[in-house]
Amino acid sequence: RRMLDIAADYGGGNVKFGGDALLLLFQGKDHAARAVTAASAMQRATRGFTTFHAGRNRIHLRMTTGVHSGNFYSAVAGLPGRQMQHFLLGTGITRVNEIQASATVGELVISDDTKNIVGDLCITSPRASYHLVLGLNKHLLPPKLDAVIRQTSSKLGSEHLIPFLPPFVAAALQQGNLQTSIEGEHRKVTIMFINVLGINELLEEKGDESLLADLQRYLSFVLGLCEEYGGFVSSNDTYTSGIKLIL
Repeated sequence: RRMLDIAADYGGGNVKFGGDALLLLFQGKDHAARAVTAASAMQRATRGFTTFHAGRNRIHLRMTTGVHSGNFYSAVAGLPGRQMQHFLLGTGITRVNEIQASATVGELVISDDTKNIVGDLCITSPRASYHLVLGLNKHLLPPKLDAVIRQTSSKLGSEHLIPFLPPFVAAALQQGNLQTSIEGEHRKVTIMFINVLGINELLEEKGDESLLADLQRYLSFVLGLCEEYGGFVSSNDTYTSGIKLIL
């Protein structure tokens, strides 16, 4: 929650959780500067968390952070009214994953594109294909909410969101039984990861319309099989190569 609050202070929003990772989006005026400043603040906040015990292990929360500025493709595909998924696609999202993967614990790294935009905002040390942020020359104050372009409150009702939710959450919403939170469960299940390759190549060679059409056909087929065998697509995630479907 602390990380999401910091991101929100600088006009960023969480697009998706990927395991223990956050994919945050900053858009509008000064988006790159706000993203780098927020990432730096998140690193500082993480260092403030104390060590805690988990069984016999001592755990200290730490993080790696990668920032890239560029073009990203947003797409929706699936079975309308039943199961849908939202995707971020393209070489931009691949680059974000590569940048983040290059960081070691406690590091904030940014791409050439982000460095070119933020200029002298931060002190950096060049690495192979990215820049390690050593510190900020100036600290931006969180902007006023009306000075940042954010996603406006949607007027869509819950019926439009239900197809994007896991079935058990959707069922709770439809039955009106959803509390402020859903308790976790511990039971044996089977998880499947599908790494879908060739996304960027198809996008570059045939364009976004062709990619979306193929993605729609493929995902509809996968969702149909899930329903047939009693499973569901829980979510999707970005990856350094293609995308991942989590079933």
